[in-house]
Amino acid sequence: MTVQAGTLTVSGEAQIASSTAGPGKGGDVNVTVASDIVLPDPGPQITARSTGSGDAGSITLSAARLLMSDGASISTEGETSTANGGNITLHVRDFLYLVSSEISTSVKGETGNGGNIAIDPQLVILNHSSIIAQAIEGHGGNITITADQFIPSSDSIVSASSELGISGTVVINGPRVDVNGALVVLSSQLRGRTEVLREACAARADRPISSLVEAGRGGLPQDPEATLPALYIAGRDLNPRPGTNTVEPSGTALHTTARLTMRCS
Repeated sequence: MTVQAGTLTVSGEAQIASSTAGPGKGGDVNVTVASDIVLPDPGPQITARSTGSGDAGSITLSAARLLMSDGASISTEGETSTANGGNITLHVRDFLYLVSSEISTSVKGETGNGGNIAIDPQLVILNHSSIIAQAIEGHGGNITITADQFIPSSDSIVSASSELGISGTVVINGPRVDVNGALVVLSSQLRGRTEVLREACAARADRPISSLVEAGRGGLPQDPEATLPALYIAGRDLNPRPGTNTVEPSGTALHTTARLTMRCS
């Protein structure tokens, strides 16, 4: 089966599938998409199965981005005692993003071998997801991930195993980012702002935490015994007193400004 498209979304109960129920090998599934492949619902959406003695077919996907979520899956599966699982190859240019999803090759029969999984995007993100190649008595499949960044959550799984046979290998080429190791556990005890402020001020200088300062209106402090300077009537209308040569400022009474400031240095 071959699918070619600009973008591809497989949702609901839709599937791209290949299967065999006899001794012959199942057909391969080839999907080539120029942009995104989106699998947003419980799967499997893309699968190759064998319910007979023949091997399951393989799956090959090529896309710029592969986005899987909410139980989506890409899988190959052999259900009989002799059927082998098919391989899964994902050629993803930019990134592979799995959220609660799975990529798997599995064999439920006794002697069949699990298929191999190969993935080669620039970025792989696994969030509560799994990449699994498993068998029972046969060999477990091999998993190879080649990426510039591989970021799995703590509950994600990458496993190549066999219950009674020889387990496969997991090879990750590229730096693995441990998101959990980069996190810092914060203290659960909250501190009062008054306590924090007192410690900060005490550490800077041995001075009072706060003070009350008479700011005035700017300039030098005024001599209380001296006459008022022109500064105090600047900008006010002057009303001459009838019969005299003196002037008085009009408007409200003059006020002195006081400012409360916090000082730490």
